[in-house]
Amino acid sequence: MRKIRKDKDGWYLFSKTPITKTFINDDLPNILCRRLYVPGVLYPYEVRSGKLSDDGTTFSFDGKIKKLGLAAANYYKSKSSIKTHIRYLNKKKEAA
Repeated sequence: MRKIRKDKDGWYLFSKTPITKTFINDDLPNILCRRLYVPGVLYPYEVRSGKLSDDGTTFSFDGKIKKLGLAAANYYKSKSSIKTHIRYLNKKKEAA
């Protein structure tokens, strides 16, 4: 069995294609970070929220957090920024 490699913040590779790498984290199981490896894309980042299936093979998006491109660059694989954004969304939801 192959050992899962995690980086210093706990992100590990969820899926990989020739043009994308997708990462998930056990601390933030509802957040998916994706990076595109396509020439000419200035900010190839994507951060989205959703739910990981019970068998751990598929991820369904819910649309609560959807950051793409330049907006996602600050959140890409940054647990503190993502947690701050989630707290902001929860406060905004409570105020409404």
